[in-house]
Amino acid sequence: MSVLLTLVLMCPMPASAQDIAVPIEIQYPLIFKILSFDRSLVERSGEEIVIAVVYQDRFRTSRAIKEAFMEMSKRDKAPATIQGVSVRFVELDIENLSDLESALDRQPADVLFITPLRALGVAEVAAMSKERGILTVASTPEYVYQGLSVGIDQKDNKPEIVINTDSAMAEGAQFSGRLLQLARLISE
Repeated sequence: MSVLLTLVLMCPMPASAQDIAVPIEIQYPLIFKILSFDRSLVERSGEEIVIAVVYQDRFRTSRAIKEAFMEMSKRDKAPATIQGVSVRFVELDIENLSDLESALDRQPADVLFITPLRALGVAEVAAMSKERGILTVASTPEYVYQGLSVGIDQKDNKPEIVINTDSAMAEGAQFSGRLLQLARLISE
């Protein structure tokens, strides 16, 4: 019995499907760089780019990632800009898709940064964002395979940009060829 317990303790545990592959401290500046390669973002956004951080306060992991992301936004000395347009961050605490839709009716957004979610299908969020033309960025790379547009994974201990080209196009993004050459591209 003790041999079995030792083997179990020595074997790495599989990561949760909602674990982030790359720390927020690395994701945050990469997300800004990625968004700067979307040639249509400024056209779609107008006078300012609104990035909504979608999270669930009751889900500790979701809340912690939201807090880390917002902390990164406050650390910047200069105001955040993308292609010379100012960026404003909003926090959207949601429990279900109708909460998200209502929040976006009150506070439109140009980009959704999706933290790990419980009891809310990522495919539903993806469908809604495509209907509204809102670019999605996933904190968890698995969400890109479920229909969100952009995520950051890890390959050979380095960040790797993952882009769902079908989703990105449906959400209205026009990423430059330079970015697409650097990214791992997937399609639905």
